[in-house]
Amino acid sequence: MQKISVLLFLVWICFLFYAGIALFTSGFLLTRLELTNHSSCQEPPGPGSLPWGSQREPRACWMDSRFSRLVLVLIDALRFDFVQPQRSNVPGETSVSLPFLGKLGSLQRILEIQPHHARLYQSKADPPTTTMQRLKALTTGSLPTFIDAGSNFASYAIVEDNLIKQLISAGRRVVFMGDDTWKDLFPGAFSQAFFFPSFNVRDLHTVDNGILEHLYPTMDSGGWDVLIAHFLGVDHCGHKHGPHHPEMAKKLSQMDQVIQGVVERLENDTLLVVIGDHGMTKNGDHGGDSELEISAALFLYSPTALFHRAPPEEPEVIPQVSLVPTLALLLGLPIPFGNIGEVIVELFAEVEDSQPHSSALAQASALHLNAQQVSRFLHTYSAATQDLQVTELRRLHNLFSKASADYQRLLQSPQGAEAALQTVITELQQFLRGVRALCIESWARFSLVRMAGGAALLAAACFLCLLVSQWATSPGFYLCPLLVLVAWGLAGVILCAGLLAITGLKLDPVVLGAMAAVGSLVPFLWKAWAGWGSKRPLVALLPIPGPVLLFLLIRFAALFSDSFVVAEARATRFLLGSFILLLVAQLHWEGKLLPPKLLTIPRLGFSTPTAPPRHNSMQALGLGVTLLLCIRLAEFFHRCPEETPVCHSSPWLSPLASTVGGRAKNLWYGACVGALVALLVVVRLWLRRYGNLKSPEPPVLFVRWGLPLMVLGTAAYWALASGADEAPPRLRALVAGASVVLPRAVAGLAASGLMLLLWRPVTVLVKATMGAPRTRTVLTPFSGPPTSQADLDYVVPQIYRHMQEEFRDRLERSKSQGPLTVAAYKLGSVYSAAMVTALTFLAFPLLLLHAERISLVFLLLFLQSFLLLHLLAAGIPITIPGPFTVPWQAVSAWALMATQTFYATGHQPVFPAIHWNAAFVGFPEGHGSSTWLPALLVGANTFASHLLFAGNEAEARVRPEEEEEPLMEMRLRDSPHHFNVALLQLGLKYLFVLGIQILACALSASILRRHLMVWKVFAPKFIFEAMGFIVSSVGLCLGLALVMRVDGAVSSWFRQLVLAQQRTPFALHFYGALTSFPPHVVFYETYFHNIPLDSLVPQANCLDLWRDKNDQLVRQAKVAQDLGLPLRRQQLAQDALEGLRGLLDSLQGLPAAVPVLPLELTVICNFITLRASLAQSFTEDQAQDIQRGLERVLETQEQLGPRLECGLRGLWSSVLCASSLLPELLPALHHLAGLQIALWLSTDCLGDLTLLLQTLNDSQSKASEDLLMLLKTWSPPAKESNAPLTLQDAWGLRDVLLTASAYRQGLQELITGSLPRALSSLHEAASGLCSRPVLVQVYTALGTCLRKMGSPQRALLYLVAALKGGSTWGPPLMEASRLYRQLENTAAELESLELLVEALSITHSSEVSHLLIGVELLLPQPDPASPLHCGTQSQVKHLLASRCLQTGRAEDAAEHYLDLLALLLDDSEPKFFPPPCPPGPCMPEVFLEAAAALIQAGRAQDALTICEELFSRTSFLLPKMPWLWEDARKGTKESSHCPPWVSAMHLLQGQAWVRLGAQKEAISEFSRCLELLFQDTPKDKEQGPASNCEQGCTSDMALQQLRAAALISRGLEWVASDQDTKALQDFLLSIQVCPGNQDASFHLLQTLRKLDRRHEATALWRRLEAQTKLPQENATWCVPLYLETCLSWIHPPDRETLLEEFRTSVLETCDL
Repeated sequence: MQKISVLLFLVWICFLFYAGIALFTSGFLLTRLELTNHSSCQEPPGPGSLPWGSQREPRACWMDSRFSRLVLVLIDALRFDFVQPQRSNVPGETSVSLPFLGKLGSLQRILEIQPHHARLYQSKADPPTTTMQRLKALTTGSLPTFIDAGSNFASYAIVEDNLIKQLISAGRRVVFMGDDTWKDLFPGAFSQAFFFPSFNVRDLHTVDNGILEHLYPTMDSGGWDVLIAHFLGVDHCGHKHGPHHPEMAKKLSQMDQVIQGVVERLENDTLLVVIGDHGMTKNGDHGGDSELEISAALFLYSPTALFHRAPPEEPEVIPQVSLVPTLALLLGLPIPFGNIGEVIVELFAEVEDSQPHSSALAQASALHLNAQQVSRFLHTYSAATQDLQVTELRRLHNLFSKASADYQRLLQSPQGAEAALQTVITELQQFLRGVRALCIESWARFSLVRMAGGAALLAAACFLCLLVSQWATSPGFYLCPLLVLVAWGLAGVILCAGLLAITGLKLDPVVLGAMAAVGSLVPFLWKAWAGWGSKRPLVALLPIPGPVLLFLLIRFAALFSDSFVVAEARATRFLLGSFILLLVAQLHWEGKLLPPKLLTIPRLGFSTPTAPPRHNSMQALGLGVTLLLCIRLAEFFHRCPEETPVCHSSPWLSPLASTVGGRAKNLWYGACVGALVALLVVVRLWLRRYGNLKSPEPPVLFVRWGLPLMVLGTAAYWALASGADEAPPRLRALVAGASVVLPRAVAGLAASGLMLLLWRPVTVLVKATMGAPRTRTVLTPFSGPPTSQADLDYVVPQIYRHMQEEFRDRLERSKSQGPLTVAAYKLGSVYSAAMVTALTFLAFPLLLLHAERISLVFLLLFLQSFLLLHLLAAGIPITIPGPFTVPWQAVSAWALMATQTFYATGHQPVFPAIHWNAAFVGFPEGHGSSTWLPALLVGANTFASHLLFAGNEAEARVRPEEEEEPLMEMRLRDSPHHFNVALLQLGLKYLFVLGIQILACALSASILRRHLMVWKVFAPKFIFEAMGFIVSSVGLCLGLALVMRVDGAVSSWFRQLVLAQQRTPFALHFYGALTSFPPHVVFYETYFHNIPLDSLVPQANCLDLWRDKNDQLVRQAKVAQDLGLPLRRQQLAQDALEGLRGLLDSLQGLPAAVPVLPLELTVICNFITLRASLAQSFTEDQAQDIQRGLERVLETQEQLGPRLECGLRGLWSSVLCASSLLPELLPALHHLAGLQIALWLSTDCLGDLTLLLQTLNDSQSKASEDLLMLLKTWSPPAKESNAPLTLQDAWGLRDVLLTASAYRQGLQELITGSLPRALSSLHEAASGLCSRPVLVQVYTALGTCLRKMGSPQRALLYLVAALKGGSTWGPPLMEASRLYRQLENTAAELESLELLVEALSITHSSEVSHLLIGVELLLPQPDPASPLHCGTQSQVKHLLASRCLQTGRAEDAAEHYLDLLALLLDDSEPKFFPPPCPPGPCMPEVFLEAAAALIQAGRAQDALTICEELFSRTSFLLPKMPWLWEDARKGTKESSHCPPWVSAMHLLQGQAWVRLGAQKEAISEFSRCLELLFQDTPKDKEQGPASNCEQGCTSDMALQQLRAAALISRGLEWVASDQDTKALQDFLLSIQVCPGNQDASFHLLQTLRKLDRRHEATALWRRLEAQTKLPQENATWCVPLYLETCLSWIHPPDRETLLEEFRTSVLETCDL
């Protein structure tokens, strides 16, 4: 995997997120362009003469004013039905009494008394139904949306043309009182205003009482033309209590009194408008588009007549925006330019003139003026933007042109033509309504499909990041080629474009981008699923640590609460502080902060000290405490959100220019400059500590001299900016010029530094000297012992020998001169040095965009970054072979710190909190017509924390290690693939954490789109989170690109060094780092060994080094085996495994040689042993490792070619039989053979195993095929004293194989019935090497064998030993129950089963396995046929319940069955499959047995409940029951098959009704059972095989017994109800269907005797008596347990007594 592939892949992931954000935004954020054009009296809306009847009064404009004054009473959330009267009771209808009905009675009285003076309308508000958007609509006549694209992002002020602005332009006096929202919308517009706070929705009276205090005095004063009163009590009451609360009635009654008082004070020239801006839901909320939310009341009244007709019965429904043009024309004002409302035409009829033509012409004139204005707006808006449909625009234009032409013709001849006039009115109304519909479609609708698609795309991108970050460490992982993704994306675009073209829809770039994202996503997910989905469980692919997952869940859930979003600054600080404390505690718990002596554990006489901890406890605790202190200090820089009025923002966020007092300003200026200097010092100290300030490279020189200049420039700019107003007049021009030059100079210096860093990113000091160094420390390949894993992983010995020879020749020629020594200082921090330098260059321009005192926050930002990096470094081992991993803790903490710094720099996720003054830093006079530069500056100010932390995120992977680690960051270069994987993981995990946040914001905004705070809290939060994600992702990609640029520069530097080495002999000395030359040439630094050049002789080979490495790794694995800490143990063992893997790769990179083969084979054996023990299983990979080792042996004998096709068996034969095999290979080969035997034994390849053992034993046991005998005969050769260490030698492996083979052989003989041989083999296994779990199995098998051999007492002894031997109690307890059952000790049997159920319910912690091949690895899993199989908890519970039922313990059986059903039905409804059922107890049969047990226990009602539950859960498997009964009655031959257990269910229900004494219901259930049994039998083979549930009850005998039981049961009920004739029929039929059932015969005998049918009874008695004298066969009927129980209920109590009584009566009759 190449680095460019990683970067392109991350760019593609970012594109997926961008597409999801854009798609969701296009469906959620309603947008439109906000025009600043204004209407005026001097510019009519269109050509044409004045409106009909216009007299051009002095105060008139487009139309003569009808009213000179206006009183607008706006009752917030006045829903339309709030003004409805209380309905009277109508006969036949339920009376409706709601608290809010009939409370505004004054409106109804006015409508009834003065019908021509007042009118009530139902106004429909356009969503979003929030107060601010509704106020915009009520004053502009447009459709405000969440984002009004214009030039007023800094405030909520309306810049569109509106009624308030027209009133002010006309010189009208506007007085306002009420909601302070008007203050933001119309700042400074009112001649007199009384504003009251509106945020506290729990306050019902403050605003309303404040209005009432000023309303009537203001009206009486007369100093106003327009009076606006905005009441909030109704809206707040709805939010607090809901509309159905009595408080709502009180508040509406108060509003009714207000309206009465206003009406009493109105004059004739005054118009009263009472309106609600929106409605409310049943819960009192608003913001969405439901009917209750958009339905508001509108009431118009004037003391003079307004209408020439009486009001209709039902109020007319009008759009709310229709009020704007209506009021404008009635007051003699121009209609606002952006209005799209339609005038209320009936207000413009001639009231005094009774001629309909005049009224219609006046209405047409008003409509024409309205249409001209709307047409003008439509033309202007469509020219400025392209979001309106062109086809619809053309149609509307043609409609308006026709209507306008018709209107002009009518003006020429105004008399007559009433029909044409109505046609013109209709056409104009169609035009206005069509325009409004067009705008609504474009501006004011949520697109749920787009919102859902965007959220789904975001979720898919998050899921992809999570999976790929885990899969990236897999050996076979690869990235899809980008061209493939692009091709699939283009295919998605083409497909989408084709569909849009076919359907006639316009091409939407957002939809096309989303389809491109989906198209490119599909193949990757498909290949990922095909490649890994079937090989790994899903849980294994989501390896997020528990604490991190908890933090992410808390962060995710908090974004769904407006309170948490508002208080996110405090919540983030709390989460970050908790995270740091948890990180320190976790490091201490995992033993990474322990003193070094506790990590040194001796074993077998060897002292193996592990690597020292990164920090001690006090150091880590100090880092954590300092981090918490920095977080606490950053809290002092906070900005309070608007929703928390009691909060006070930090005064430190304001610029120094606003500080009062020169002394305070100077002190603060000194503190800010001190922070700048401290920031510079911290960065330089860090770079100096790691030696990156010694290089003469241009970036280092710039850090030395350029950074101080940037600090001076920033400080000078702050001094000028804070004191610009105090500058002398003669210096103001100089100050103004310096204020322009200084910020630009600092930005230019930063850009220059970044360019230099990109040009020469390697900051390494290289020195070359001739002659021998003073310390004689000359470093050449393998001078001194290896210091890291890289010493052995990437060395090719051929290159090593070639270089030694070349060095010897050159040294001979240059002995007189001495070698050329090259020293490289601090190469180990080259990556992080570049990152820190780049971030410092970037921080100073960003700091200029903030207030001066924010420099303290930037200083804290850098301190927090350094402290967190060092704290995280303590949790990562210094040397980890294998893939590098990016800890989730680092990524999560980084994201939290970015959010914390966002708030600490004085930002909030709302538009008013944006620092707009940042756009003028360096540009005090503005930017002219440019918009991108101020937007860039404001964006950089707002998202500076996201940019810095995202760029700094790369440092979390390439941070410098501690000084004790010689590799430092050069270890990343030892494995380029792992380095690339780490960069990919870093980017994906960071994008996942950020993506989870944007996904939560999207989901919360969509789910809560009807919430009160959606446009106040959730929508702005989504916008800021989306922009923050974009900035962070760009910063992340740029940071990773810089790391890749540094890596490329380092590679180029090494290539140049290698070329120089080829020309001149030299020794390379690294200070602070160790690195590798490409390709595979490694130079090392030694600290303790001084080796002269003369000692470099060929005898100094790698064999001893490799042997030492093997011994070191073996000791590490043995130390891990004895550790008690599971995490530390697993980590050490995994490290040892990776070390052995790397060592094996190094050995097998050489041509095979006999001297190296013993070590290579030993390493293979150690690697296989450790890998199998960690995985607790053998795999195909181990077989391949063995095969590779054998092939290497044959390579030395030049026999590999013809043997490759023989497989492992042939390879072993060739290796062991080769005559030229050297004796020193035999110990390692026998060890490898032992592992081969273990592998074949675990996979049951006994044939190959036997042949291999025969070959190993040579001629000693050629004829023997007994596996145990062959293993006993096998004698591995003893290894030499200086042989490499092994984890498990061949003799230990032989003992394990003997034990496993004996146990397997004994278990097989036990199953086949060879009990004596099984006993012998199991005894031999018990005396072998067994762990406790294996010993429990052996003892259990011995108990089973002895039980079957008739020695129960000895069997019990072994079972007791098994129970004492370990925590695996299942098999011995099951065997104990079998033993007690054989001994007929029922109580002990049931007690054993109860203990077994309890044991299976307990999850036992598995014992820590040894890092060796154990017996348990070689044993098969017990199958159901094995005596060691104890079943699952439900199976044992079923066995216990059935045994209780069989032994007469009905109460216990009932409880056990109920527990079993609860266990089976836990969590989810069980699946009932049609035949065949899966193995195990069939669910319907369990239900029936439970019902039988309950009936037996006297709980008949519970039994009925069980049967009903069974029917409800299986009804979908049954045929339609009415058809079934109908087919049964008609005798239809072809009927649906019904399972027999359905009939049995009815039988048990009948028996339950019998116990309850309900004969009628019992007989009905028995009859249903019989109908099902006689109409259908599952004999057709087309039905398929029977299920387990039916196998026991579909045999002929079982069906006969079931029918007989039903007939006898019904017959007994007939007898109980004295219907002996019917009973006689059932008993006779039962004998016919089941001839062998004597119960039916006895019941028939009793019935015949009762009916006095002596002859038939005597004949039957003689037949029964004859049967009793015949020898009885022990027939074993295969009937289910529930049926067996049911048969016991209908069994005659004493058949012998009955026969004897009948014999006596017969004899007496004969005597007579």
